[in-house]
Amino acid sequence: MRASFNARLDQILPRVTSKDFLSSRGIGNEIACYIFDYPADQELEVRKHITWLTSRLSSHYGDLQVFHLNMLDVLLGYLEERKLLDKTLQ
Repeated sequence: MRASFNARLDQILPRVTSKDFLSSRGIGNEIACYIFDYPADQELEVRKHITWLTSRLSSHYGDLQVFHLNMLDVLLGYLEERKLLDKTLQ
């Protein structure tokens, strides 16, 4: 399991730096985004990889603008703003 998880992590950089991704070629020619799902017990490893990845992109692909969006943070912020977090957790 660990080897296949690490293999998935290793696929991110080539994917997000590919010509198709950078030119938004694909379904609907939408703005390029990459969603990586993973088991919750791999959270710390993913965080470390994201730190490495964003650093790598900044140093080797300076013309790219990278935006990392943590969906959990977005959801929690939304629920807090709407005063629904406590109710949701109950």
